[in-house]
Amino acid sequence: MSIYNRLTERHMELHVVIIWSLFINQIIINLCTILHTFVLSEKVFSSSAKIIIYILMATFLAVSISLLRNQLCVRKYTDKLLKKTPNKYAIDDTIDFFKRTTIFLYLKNSDVGYAGIFRLKDETDSDFYITLISYIVFDKNTKETLCDYSNTKSSVMINSRDIERIELFYENDSKVWEWLDNGMSKDKKKEIAH
Repeated sequence: MSIYNRLTERHMELHVVIIWSLFINQIIINLCTILHTFVLSEKVFSSSAKIIIYILMATFLAVSISLLRNQLCVRKYTDKLLKKTPNKYAIDDTIDFFKRTTIFLYLKNSDVGYAGIFRLKDETDSDFYITLISYIVFDKNTKETLCDYSNTKSSVMINSRDIERIELFYENDSKVWEWLDNGMSKDKKKEIAH
């Protein structure tokens, strides 16, 4: 459970982790028993070998499930059935990690904003930081560029609690944009706009 929580950026109370761990532990033991009964019935495993197998299987399951839940096909079903993001923060679903995503960040209580290429997101206890590279600083009101760092080896990290709003721009072949757009036709989009 600790590996899964770390990979999915989930935070659970200790008693919830213990309950889930006991439940998953029982599932893993039963799966291994079934496999041992039907596939490796002649093989005898020592107690220490069983413990290592259980640990490896738990790690494999945690990594597999966390990777599976972030696949676009799973996101589509989660979106249609639950109207909810599978991740803690919606930005994890709206950033295209395989193609370039350009982000415009508008800061609270400031006349400036930042625009650049998304590079990293780092989570702390209550919020997260977004790191941009090849970025510019612009005036929020006029959209005029104040400083251009797009040709320098620099980055900027911005705390999510300082962000008023975020605009994201995708590459033409972005799968994340296809998922967000949900296959809407141009006519349907015009109808919604009116």
